[in-house]
Amino acid sequence: MAETGELHVEDEVLDPHAPADVDPLARMHLLADVTHGFANVLRMSAFRRERAARHALRWRWSATSESGRRWMRSRLALHSPGHAAALTHLVGTGADASG
Repeated sequence: MAETGELHVEDEVLDPHAPADVDPLARMHLLADVTHGFANVLRMSAFRRERAARHALRWRWSATSESGRRWMRSRLALHSPGHAAALTHLVGTGADASG
């Protein structure tokens, strides 16, 4: 994102009624909210980091909007199907996990 300046993934299905999907400033606020809790995790030892990252991701998933969950899923899918599968394994596939 920092390299391209693109706030959306090419094949991401956006909701025209969600401010974070149509307003660039609202989108940046959403992304800051989604990612801010992970900086502390990166400072931890490798042993604690994995468990803390899982906990932070589960909490962030439950606390964010549908736009945030869709963004998280699409960005992980860009890295690999394995990343998307790990997210599904962690947060489930119910209505809250759709994206």
